Amino acid sequence: ESCALKGVRRSAIILTNVTRHPGLPTFLHTQYGGDAMLSNVDIWRRLQEGSIKIEPLPARSSFGGASVDLTLGDEIRVFNTSRCAFIDYRLIREDPNYLPAVTDPLRVSQDAPLILHPGKVIICSTTEWVEIPSDLCGELQGRSSLARIGVLPHTAGKIDPGWKGKLTLEVSNVSEIPVALYPGVRICQILFHELSSPADLSYDGAVSRYHGQTGPRVTQQRGPHTGSR
Repeated sequence: ESCALKGVRRSAIILTNVTRHPGLPTFLHTQYGGDAMLSNVDIWRRLQEGSIKIEPLPARSSFGGASVDLTLGDEIRVFNTSRCAFIDYRLIREDPNYLPAVTDPLRVSQDAPLILHPGKVIICSTTEWVEIPSDLCGELQGRSSLARIGVLPHTAGKIDPGWKGKLTLEVSNVSEIPVALYPGVRICQILFHELSSPADLSYDGAVSRYHGQTGPRVTQQRGPHTGSR
C-alpha cells in the first residue's frame, strides 16, 4: 500500500471523527457526524420532551424513517374566477386585502369533500398546529401516494426556526380527472433539520403576518423578516 493511500485513509479517519465545534465549516458538520436531519427516533423524543410540538400528537403510524405525515384541515380557500379574470401580483404589495377579496372560504367534511378539478389550485392548511424550536428548521414535502394521482402540495418548503402555527399549503391537481379530498387525509410530510447553532433571528422574535395562524392564509408580501410560511 502506498504512502499516499495511507495518508488519505488517515485523513478520512480524522474527518469522520470530527466533533461539533462552532468554528467548524457547515459542510463538515453535515458530512461528518454533525448537524443532520432528525430520525423518527429523535423526532419522537423531541415531541415527548416538548421541544417540538405537533398538536394533535401524530400516531406512530404517521412516522416515516425521518418524517411525520401531516393531514389536511377542514378550512379551504378557493379562487373565485367570477371576481377577476387574472391575478395582478403587483397589487399584492399595494393592497393586503386584494387576494382575500378574490378567494372564497369553504369548509369541507367527510360528507362533503372538496372536489379538486384538473388545473385548479386551492389554499388550505394542516390540521396540526406545529411549533419548531430555534435550533431546528422544518421542511415540507409532498407524498408520493398523492403525486401518483396528480395531487401536488406546493409549499414554501423551509419552515423557519421559532415557527408556531398551522402550515399553509397550496394544493393543485395536475391530472386529467377530478379528485375528492377529505379532511384528515395525509396531505404532506414534515422533516426536521438540526442547525449548526440556535438561530438568533426566528419567528419567535419576528413580526410576521403568518406567525400563529390557525387556518389557510393567502399570500402576503414579505417584509424585512416574515419567514417562510
